[in-house]
Formats: sequence, C-alpha cells, structure tokens
Amino acid sequence: MRNVLLAALLSMFSAIAARAANEAGDEYANIHTVAVVSALGSDITMQTYGATVFDNALYMLHANWSPDALVIQQIKAALGGRFTIGNAVDPQAFANIAPGALGDMGSALRQRVLAQPKANGVDAYVVVVPDTVTLMGLSWRGLQVTRNLALFGRGGTSVNAYYMVEVIDAVTGDRIDYGTARYPASGYLTGYSQPLEFCAS
Repeated sequence: MRNVLLAALLSMFSAIAARAANEAGDEYANIHTVAVVSALGSDITMQTYGATVFDNALYMLHANWSPDALVIQQIKAALGGRFTIGNAVDPQAFANIAPGALGDMGSALRQRVLAQPKANGVDAYVVVVPDTVTLMGLSWRGLQVTRNLALFGRGGTSVNAYYMVEVIDAVTGDRIDYGTARYPASGYLTGYSQPLEFCAS
C-alpha cells in the first residue's frame, strides 16, 4: 500500500510542480525564493464499505512513515530550475487546518503564511495540505484506503490521496496559484477524475 500511495502522490505532484515551473507567468514576476511545506501527515483513514451496513468499518491508522518528505523533495526538484528554494518550514505550523464555513481552507492557509517570520527571505510559500472531496453525501479527505466488499464476487480496494496545493505570497497573503489532486476529465459527474489507484481484493 505504501508504494502505491507514494507512486500516485509523486506522479500527481510532478505534473503540478512542473506546470508551475514551466508556465509561470506575470504572477510570478516578483517571486524569486519559495519555501515548500507539506502537511499531509501520517494518519490514514481506513474505510470499509460492506455488502451490508453491518459490515461497514472506519478507523484511523497512524503509519510510521509519511509522504511529506518525498512530496517536498519532488516539488523542490521540479521548481529548483525556476526558483531559489528557501529554508525548511516546520509542517506543524500548517497542521490541523480546518476548512471554513463554505469548505474553503484558503483564508486559514493565508493566516498561517502571514504568521511565518518575515526575515527568512521567502517571497512565497508552496503549501500542500489535505483536501476534502464530497460526492453523493460521502466525504473523503487526505490519505485514505477504501475497501469495497461485494455480496458476490470480488470486491475492490482503492488507495486515495486527496490534497490541495496553494502558492501564497509571503508578504500579502494573496493566493498566487492553486491546484488539487483532481484533474479535469470527461466521464465524471463532477468534471474531474479522482486520485484513485485500484487493486483487486
């Protein structure tokens, strides 16, 4: 599971970071040094949907590893040719951010950025935090493994990483750029594909 989750994460982060590095326009004209922080953490939601409601289960798994270090490494590698990478940021400064009343975490993220020391020479922060996806009354957030049991035949297991990436101006707190794990795709009711990796049970 660990390898599947990390592979899915790094593949998606590579695409997002590469886009920022290669397509940076006027909004990045005054951004020279960036700090990268990932606060996905190591808690994984383990969800089972049974053939009946009596087979459903939900618990949190605290893993002894975290994708944060690899996520930061991947983003730095993609951005290093375009920006100077600033000093490391304590991920705890961006942990446990709750969405606002409308489900937006942008204002909370910007407050955390503005609370960072101003003397660190950073022009912008690239922040990765868990995202929440809600569909048909069901919600998924952050790192999650979902097992679907079938009444007959084989079920399935999906390994998911729901996250958001914001690039925030270190001085003003303004949002410069934004992205999620969901890519625009046809064939989905939401208009976006979901960050899923499936395997047979």
